[in-house]
Amino acid sequence: MKEGVNFGVIDVSSLRSNASTSKPLVVTSHSNGIALIGAKMRSIIEDRSTTQTAPFTVSVSPRALPRGQRVTLQVNFVIRDRSLVGVFSDHVEIQFRNNAISRNFVICRTVRAEVGNREELEKLMPKVEYHRPAPKPAPVVKAEVMETVGDPWENPRRVTWKKQLPEYPVPELVFNMVVGKNPKGLVEQVKQKLMPKKTTLETYGQYWQNLLFLEELQQREDLRRYSMDGVSLSKHGRLYYCKSLLQVPGLAEKRPSVIVGDLIKVRLHGEQRVTHGGYVHRIDGRGAFLSLHYDFPHARGLTYDVEFTLNRLPFRRQHQAVLTQDPVKQRFLFPDWSHVTATTTLVEAIQQLYARDNDVRILACAPSNSAADNIATRLKNMGRSNLLRMNATTREYETLQPPELKQFHTDFGLIYPDPEGDGMRYYYPDLQTFSKYKVVVTTCVTAGVPSGLGVKPGHFDWIFIDEAGQAAEPEVLIPILSLSNHNTNVVLAGDHKQLGPIIHSPISKVLGHSTSYLFRLMEMEMYDELGKKGQKDVTVVKLRRNFRNHEAILQFPNEQFYSGDLIAGADPMTTGRLVGWIKMPNPNFPVKFHGVIGKDQREDTSPSYFNPYEVLEVKYIVEEILSSISRGFSQS
Repeated sequence: MKEGVNFGVIDVSSLRSNASTSKPLVVTSHSNGIALIGAKMRSIIEDRSTTQTAPFTVSVSPRALPRGQRVTLQVNFVIRDRSLVGVFSDHVEIQFRNNAISRNFVICRTVRAEVGNREELEKLMPKVEYHRPAPKPAPVVKAEVMETVGDPWENPRRVTWKKQLPEYPVPELVFNMVVGKNPKGLVEQVKQKLMPKKTTLETYGQYWQNLLFLEELQQREDLRRYSMDGVSLSKHGRLYYCKSLLQVPGLAEKRPSVIVGDLIKVRLHGEQRVTHGGYVHRIDGRGAFLSLHYDFPHARGLTYDVEFTLNRLPFRRQHQAVLTQDPVKQRFLFPDWSHVTATTTLVEAIQQLYARDNDVRILACAPSNSAADNIATRLKNMGRSNLLRMNATTREYETLQPPELKQFHTDFGLIYPDPEGDGMRYYYPDLQTFSKYKVVVTTCVTAGVPSGLGVKPGHFDWIFIDEAGQAAEPEVLIPILSLSNHNTNVVLAGDHKQLGPIIHSPISKVLGHSTSYLFRLMEMEMYDELGKKGQKDVTVVKLRRNFRNHEAILQFPNEQFYSGDLIAGADPMTTGRLVGWIKMPNPNFPVKFHGVIGKDQREDTSPSYFNPYEVLEVKYIVEEILSSISRGFSQS
């Protein structure tokens, strides 16, 4: 079907309501005896909309069309709502009659318009047009011999480890079973050959180790999609600078990101056999500085192919946790009527424990840096001498946002001037320094550091895990199994009915890797939240009062997921502020369902979608709300 009319981008905010903009659509008769009967928009013909709501209209007068005569139809875009945003398309069906054979026929032409502010839409559009990443022919290899390797990055403030972290390499049996194979047909085979028949205290390590191996292999495979071809390197002293490394869409969030200490594989462009290894020594916000061997083939004008390697440290710490042989393991993995306190207001609990006993020692963990930062910043009234926000040495201090967060880390973190750059870096304390702090906040993975420093199990009286439903079980167990004894109190805070851990391997996901520790415990009889089997308000403390939502918004999830236990506790002056606003479809109901006919976009090779028109619509609604607040809703 040929395109007929494209209105391009229309900024309706500058036009008055019920105005219209028009474009011509020209058709030509190629034979005698043709008559134009009329024209309609298909959306109206199929009764998907009415003339009152359809943005497009068409007008033309019936007439005879001798051979060669051209006729112009007027296609209109009617502005019925000045806040209209989105991509609109329709079809004009032009009806003709061939009098020579007494038969009617129809010609269709497409009509399209994009509605929004052109300047704002351009800012939101992809900077690089999406293209599907080319498949990488090279398979994941178990080990690769590199021609040359640069100097590994070492923290100048490195500590002496009292307890070494083993490598835990992927066994050949697991590697050969899954690499290069279709995962759809492997679940049963993996289950039969690798997994224990029953998960007990004795088989727990085997069960989780194999799931971790499967997940690692999948993440290594996924990482190959981000390989880059034709990259330029420039020499800066003894380091090589690669600007492109940090411009890879998708290297963020739970997807891999380049951090200091990573090993990057580098080949001359087009070379398949000879690989060189370079370690990331510094990141400046735009690119990465690599240490490559002095024999690395570098010359002006040469380009290189880059492949990323997986940071195995999180996996190694999870392996170490699930293989713990301490007798305390039984208490936390398969509890038997233990009085472990469950979800409570974590920050308030920490503050009250500290207020009651200034000698109490507390470790608070979360799966992500952002969640750990949220806990720590709310505890800053404890003072610098008592509170430590411990960070991985590879975390980038200079990229912290907002500025207030950077200042917090300056006060409550451990940083030093980067000898290879202009910024600051994190370092780990030694055992003596660490032991001075009463409250330590860190991520679950970095919570493996204290044990390596020599901190003994039982050092902390309390261990809190926030957002426990969002982390895989081995990740949550890093702090619990490495730092607990029979006297340690463990609190899991989270909601097992919301988002669980992100698992990449379809095999390990099916075999239980996506079930969080919190979810598994909540399925046990002793943690029965209704108190029929367990000890109500002892083994489980359920936070019933909701401080975020209007009662009408809370009603559906409350009935569907929380057995009607939740109580609307938010301030009615806040949740009811929009009640009565005439811009709401129902002024007395606090939800507005607003459809936007937009277009999903993707950036370069990123797997994530975004819709600029939805962003623009949200912006307009927020501006409308703020404007109405200033005037008073009743006058809006």
